[in-house]
Amino acid sequence: MKLKLLIGICIGFNGIELDAQCSYVRVTTPSVDTVIFSSEGSSLASYGCNAIDPAYWIVGNAVVTVTATFIEAQDFPMLRVWGMNDDDVASVMVNSVDYQLNSSSAGFNEKIICGTLSPGPDGIAFTEDGNFTGVNTSQEGNYSYQDIQLFTTGVTSIKITGISGAGWGFAGVSVKCPIITSINNPGKSGDIFSIYPNPAVNNSSVVLDKEIANGTLEIFTIAGQVVKTIGVSGKVINIDRGTLSAGSYIFRIIQEGNLISRGKLIFTES
Repeated sequence: MKLKLLIGICIGFNGIELDAQCSYVRVTTPSVDTVIFSSEGSSLASYGCNAIDPAYWIVGNAVVTVTATFIEAQDFPMLRVWGMNDDDVASVMVNSVDYQLNSSSAGFNEKIICGTLSPGPDGIAFTEDGNFTGVNTSQEGNYSYQDIQLFTTGVTSIKITGISGAGWGFAGVSVKCPIITSINNPGKSGDIFSIYPNPAVNNSSVVLDKEIANGTLEIFTIAGQVVKTIGVSGKVINIDRGTLSAGSYIFRIIQEGNLISRGKLIFTES
């Protein structure tokens, strides 16, 4: 049986830069084919980092916002933020509805440092009330940027609002990206995996890069509701559909508190 790898497809559009396996659209170069940006109460500013300059300056007064509106609905889009500290907090809305950020609904890549004013590995984190914030203190600074990926499909718009803090930057969005597997653990990359068949009618299998023992597989709806939890071990993890309805799901495999793999699984009627 032929393996179907979950990989990102890089597609070139006008105004888009290829960034690893993703198509990154700067906030200053919106693409008429992909996304347009709008802001309220903010303006562009530069910080001496070519990868993000200039970016929208977001302060925490619940008034300053930036919105990315996609021409076609996107699955698992990313948004790029710069320079958040622990006094900077922001909220996210997806398709005009509040989107709670947590380990089931979103993830983030390792931060990328621009310059020397970003001590330690800490970048951003999700708050208990579903927002995102910086980890370094304002005294330490955080001269870096980082991508947040939303684990949801059919995204037509993302709106970011500054809630508190002195200010940080929004630099752009990425589309057509692989699903992040190292959620909330920026220093560790998840194990490479494949899943087949996908879509599936009854059962599917996840093939990990290495064997695990006493792990847990969780399946979520796109809205983030847990619908199945089972114990798993080995290198090939079998997923039994059971009573799950036809549709798209998110799964993750955890071992000893570490995320091993995450992906999208689709069940069909036939």
